Amino acid sequence: MTGKEYTMSVIVFSILSLIFLLALQMLQYLLPLNPEKLSNIFWDLAFNTAYSFNNNTNWQAYSGGSSLSYLTQMIGFTLQNFLSAAVGICVLMVLIRGFIKTKTKNLGNFGVDLTKSILYILLPLSIVLAMFLTTQGVVQSL
Repeated sequence: MTGKEYTMSVIVFSILSLIFLLALQMLQYLLPLNPEKLSNIFWDLAFNTAYSFNNNTNWQAYSGGSSLSYLTQMIGFTLQNFLSAAVGICVLMVLIRGFIKTKTKNLGNFGVDLTKSILYILLPLSIVLAMFLTTQGVVQSL
């Protein structure tokens, strides 16, 4: 991909991730894994939270256990934490490639970079840290 194609891929992927997380929060009452039947999040708070998780600032203006369903927390926010970190790694790698490869327009493929950053960096790191936390007695349960 050229620099413009890579940039557009990052932007489109980020917008789709934002829309997914926003919809998940605004429709959580209708979705499974909501045993307390928590109501949907208002659109402004849902957008603020989705946008902050999308750009990896993770600003939280809600009380997680009393306003968000298990599905929203596990699928929405956990997935977005992985994806936003992976996108950050991809942007860093393409920036480094851009400085190194001054004579070519090919900077790599965003999808390949995203997959590699998740499979080779984030998943192994999370598995090791999860095992450490489990040995310390910190577990998540429903």
